[in-house]
Amino acid sequence: WNNKEIVWIDKDVSGKWSVLHNTRPWTTTGIKSTASVTADDKLGTSLAINATGTLAIAGAPEQGAGAIIPYKRAESGALIEGNVQTDATIGDSLDSYGKAVAVGTDYIAVGAPDTESGKGAVFIYYVDETGTLNRRPALRPNGLGGSASYGTSVAMSGNGRHLFVGAPGSNSVYSYTLVNIPTSSITSKTITGTGSAGAYALGFTPI
Repeated sequence: WNNKEIVWIDKDVSGKWSVLHNTRPWTTTGIKSTASVTADDKLGTSLAINATGTLAIAGAPEQGAGAIIPYKRAESGALIEGNVQTDATIGDSLDSYGKAVAVGTDYIAVGAPDTESGKGAVFIYYVDETGTLNRRPALRPNGLGGSASYGTSVAMSGNGRHLFVGAPGSNSVYSYTLVNIPTSSITSKTITGTGSAGAYALGFTPI
């Protein structure tokens, strides 16, 4: 029975006429690639999409030290390739970047398990309203062993509140919860110096 074929049944279990239409749940909308990667870069090793289907991330961990390619869905429904993120755009020491990816509402996490000779790291990005990826501090737990491979797997809840990171080399899973600092706790202070060496009081206690 081929896709989209229609079959008429003269009598169903209730003794009535029926018309059945074979419709498959998934329809191919295209194949995504990018000119900046080759077959040896292993594009597609990892894939993740947000809950609304407006942003997908694909990992290519063997393109140099690794890369990720964001695909943003336009109002027309088309997926548009964003700027490829690599070690050159990150400006940080990493390896196998993109071997694992996770996407939440406003944040994405990218595993780089071979970073620092196998200790591993996870790179965090905030996704703004334009779909631009903005770097946030990377996760590099203290005490990781040389073969922890932290970042081999990452999983994020759909709302982006919870993150799990696998470190199979140490038989460990790290769990994180997003902490939002309330606006009332954010303080801005301008300190004016005289040009001479000295210490200046902040006037508030950092949190």
